[in-house]
Amino acid sequence: MKTYISTPPDNVKVYAALLTQSGPLSAPTVTIQQNTLGGSPTFATPDDSGIYKLQGTGLFPSGTMVSWTNGVVASPTTAGVIFSWERSSDDELTIRTYDKTGNLAEWEVTNGTLEILVYP
Repeated sequence: MKTYISTPPDNVKVYAALLTQSGPLSAPTVTIQQNTLGGSPTFATPDDSGIYKLQGTGLFPSGTMVSWTNGVVASPTTAGVIFSWERSSDDELTIRTYDKTGNLAEWEVTNGTLEILVYP
């Protein structure tokens, strides 16, 4: 069952997914809940601890916003994980996870929600 707090305007593209990830340097498993981007982004296998890249040709133009809403489970060594993201290009979002001391760190997530909105 899909539940939405609000419905975005018709001209806003939406990508909503549940993420589950565990183990060092593994890409999250994605369960798509909604995708109107016009393509399917994929997580690249991380090559550095705490840096994840979501890729898709032309899927992240200017006006892209990302929202994390729940489901984050940090391992005992990284309790208090902090997320940041940036639109690296029209083709890529870079997501970084940090431990409570501000160092890049792996994260474990079970059914965490990721929502990407692309405004015109």
